[in-house]
Amino acid sequence: MRYGSAREPGTIPVKISKARQVNFVVFIMVFRGCICLLITGARQKVHFLILFFRFWLFDGAFFSCRDTPAACCWVVAFAMRSRWILPPNCLSDRAGQGPDGVVSLSMLTPPMTRREVIVILFLWLSLGIKAYGGESPFAVVFIDSKTEEKYGAFPFERSILAKGVEQIKRLKAKGIVLKFFLDLPRNIESDKKLARAFVGLPVLIEARLDDSEKHPNRLPDRFFLTNSLAAGDGTLSAQSGWIPLEIFSAEACDIGFVDLSTPNRVPILEKYRGRYVKSLYLCALELALGERAQILPGQRVTIKGQAIPMDGKNQVAIEFPAKDEIEYVPFHELLSGGIEPKRLEGKVVILGYDGTGIHSLDTPLGKIRAHRAFFYGLESLYKKAAGDKRLLQRTKPDVSLRRPEMQ
Repeated sequence: MRYGSAREPGTIPVKISKARQVNFVVFIMVFRGCICLLITGARQKVHFLILFFRFWLFDGAFFSCRDTPAACCWVVAFAMRSRWILPPNCLSDRAGQGPDGVVSLSMLTPPMTRREVIVILFLWLSLGIKAYGGESPFAVVFIDSKTEEKYGAFPFERSILAKGVEQIKRLKAKGIVLKFFLDLPRNIESDKKLARAFVGLPVLIEARLDDSEKHPNRLPDRFFLTNSLAAGDGTLSAQSGWIPLEIFSAEACDIGFVDLSTPNRVPILEKYRGRYVKSLYLCALELALGERAQILPGQRVTIKGQAIPMDGKNQVAIEFPAKDEIEYVPFHELLSGGIEPKRLEGKVVILGYDGTGIHSLDTPLGKIRAHRAFFYGLESLYKKAAGDKRLLQRTKPDVSLRRPEMQ
């Protein structure tokens, strides 16, 4: 979305790191496991350890319990597993009849005491809730059709956008990703208000390549990378583009480019005037993980010790979810103060547009609105960086698409 005066109508297509969260969960798990072993009888210790580690190793939902019915199945299975509900001689008669995914575990361990069941349930539920609550470092705020009904057709005055940034700051977000092009001037006082709102919070803003742009703004040197160009480099490149106004780039934490060559590959690097620059995806990933990535152009990007392979265009393959569903905060509700602080606290907030004026991208899921597609790509990239093997549910393989003229 280009947020300026000269091309106002239409849109332009073209808390803590995951590792630390998991380390904390593992620490709590080990600590509580030791307590559990201390309070159980010596004869039950081996039984407890067998069940505990089988549960951890074989259940893919241990650290990421997204499905409430699945969680209920585990609770019922553990209750049935104990003498509390069924006597030991009933278990053998019921072999193979438990809920899907828990039968094998249910039949592999000896019966437990009521005390062990209560302890394990408490351990699992507390860890499951902790892992679920911290799974994604991102939150989404969208300017949607209801926001436009209240404030008028988008884009509206940047002073209104500034109020949203200030509110996100008050809710103690970790940072903001602005999914708007800020390369064209508008009302000077409104622009100043938005720039001042950037102070005190990491704000990422976007740019794009466009050789037809005759008078681009200057991109400060601090946003260029020092990596040497790879041989046979096929990175997306241009000599001109939509670069944020100096009033915004001066206060921005980082500037990322958003050009795409295909919807199911996201860029890590692009080239502007013969030098590497970061994509907005990489900027947001670094902000979420709290670490600068190590990049070997044309080969891989490494962050938090996790290496992600790149192709010859310095892009990474992503996967879309099974459905186009995002739980977002409407912008007008953000301004009214009607949301719970915990929805944004400690999160990297993506502030974008999801009204009827946004363009869509052709994806394996069909047409998806551009800023939704950005979020899905970022989530998939984050899961790769966090080493999460349970990625978003896979859809169809790569679908080729010519590079859109607008992004």
